[in-house]
Amino acid sequence: RLASIRQDQPHLVGTTVDMREMPDMLPILAVLGSLAEGRTVLRNVAHVRLKESDRVAAMLQLRRMGARIDVQGEDLVSTGVGVLQGRVLATHNDHRVLMALAVAGSRARGITSLSYPHAYRLSYPTFLEAMNAIGIPMRVAAPGMSPARASERPAAAVAQA
Repeated sequence: RLASIRQDQPHLVGTTVDMREMPDMLPILAVLGSLAEGRTVLRNVAHVRLKESDRVAAMLQLRRMGARIDVQGEDLVSTGVGVLQGRVLATHNDHRVLMALAVAGSRARGITSLSYPHAYRLSYPTFLEAMNAIGIPMRVAAPGMSPARASERPAAAVAQA
């Protein structure tokens, strides 16, 4: 069974999604829920803790960016905040967590720095190019460069090599 997300409105609106059939979507849906107007409930998330990383715990890092997100029983519940704050976050070398947090960084004030910056290559080798092509600036900073010096213009997400 396929799921689709369609954006017809100029802003995101919270929703409820059962994660049993699509656990790999949890990271990006958690980010979208943190940015959406209203409440988003991702139901039945316990099994998502057993993927490449504990993706539920990884997405709770969105709190550090200002998101209102919490685990309630078997659900991951968020109330949208609209704009996040850039932070240094751990991706746990999980490609889906990295890509989702990079998208969160694209809606953050300031720079978001992510660990394991090349993890996206596992499932989406052209992720950075695709994001840049649609106007979301992302890049991997050279080892040893601070994010602030790595670019003359602010980047949505900077992953440290």
